[in-house]
Amino acid sequence: MTTTNTTPAREDAYLAQIEGTRDAVENFGRTESSTTFDAYEIGDTLHRLRSVAIHGNATQLQEMKMHKDLTRLVRQAEKLQAEVDSFNAKMKAVENAIYAKS
Repeated sequence: MTTTNTTPAREDAYLAQIEGTRDAVENFGRTESSTTFDAYEIGDTLHRLRSVAIHGNATQLQEMKMHKDLTRLVRQAEKLQAEVDSFNAKMKAVENAIYAKS
């Protein structure tokens, strides 16, 4: 990261964004790693992207944008995972109903 003129408030916002992205990526990888939606691989990819964003040659504002994009991707992955979980629950209910009739 290359820093230009920065204020304490901007520095706090930057650090909060970086920390928020770390938390989001790590929590997704930790909570979703045993699911069926390839979440482990997605979590690993998000972790690698976050690492590259931190160590890349970007300005502070560019880096914050990258982290916001990563956080958005985590939210999208969580929504997709919730849809997969919902589908699996519905499928299990149908399966149970079918086996109950046999």
